[in-house]
Amino acid sequence: MSTIKVDTLVASDGTSPVTLTKQEAPKFVVRFTADTTTAVVGSPLNSSSITDNGVGYTTLGISSSMNDALYVIQTTNTNNKSSSGVSVTSPYGTSWTNSASSLTTSSAVVSQRFASPAATSDTDMDVTCVLLIGDLA
Repeated sequence: MSTIKVDTLVASDGTSPVTLTKQEAPKFVVRFTADTTTAVVGSPLNSSSITDNGVGYTTLGISSSMNDALYVIQTTNTNNKSSSGVSVTSPYGTSWTNSASSLTTSSAVVSQRFASPAATSDTDMDVTCVLLIGDLA
């Protein structure tokens, strides 16, 4: 097996940055809690605003718009309020159906729900993490 060790990686001209192909990185990252009015947790990337639209229903503003509304949205969350059940997040707003109107180039809408035998309505999660992957405009 070979090992490659470098301090600086440059293009073949010796000065230009290397062009990485087939690489994809998140263009938007935010962690937030909807339980408080100061919702951002940690350092967001490309996030302009967080709007609490009601229990378990949040609109996220995107600082630098996405190229189109067909980006990938990855959501995860935690809920420590109950000892049983599963927390889920939908990128489609309160309808919980795939609705293109909930994702635009400048905002994304997410809904949080804690599903247990006794709870079937939306709820504010302790922490929700959202990543958007796609091209910027």
